[in-house]
Amino acid sequence: MYTMFTFGREHEKACAVQHVKGERNIFLVGNLTDAVHDLLDQQISSIELRKVLQEAFEAGGSGVWEQAANWLRRVGKEYPGLLSLWLELSQHRSANVRFRASCCLPDMPPDTAKQVYEMLLSDPSKKVREMAIGKMH
Repeated sequence: MYTMFTFGREHEKACAVQHVKGERNIFLVGNLTDAVHDLLDQQISSIELRKVLQEAFEAGGSGVWEQAANWLRRVGKEYPGLLSLWLELSQHRSANVRFRASCCLPDMPPDTAKQVYEMLLSDPSKKVREMAIGKMH
């Protein structure tokens, strides 16, 4: 079994907030970091973490959604059930969220990336389709 390494809750939070601006984004990235560590400490379930990951990816500004994607990539190795969140994000009603998902294709496990890529190829947004193609070729 894969055991995810972190530098510790407080160090991860201190580093994470350096890459975001605004109180809302600072809150989201702190909440995200806490939730990941809470999962690792077995204080919350992967279902609870999934909600936090989704909120950070959908609502977070620059720096936040990227960190959510990074945590999802890392935690997904140990909790593969979380990887279905990529499919959900790639079908989101917001083209912005779907675009973010397309940006993350190279970081997804190959099977997940293939499913998401196939969905994004027929996305209504040209920007999303082009990013998906660019990331997979």
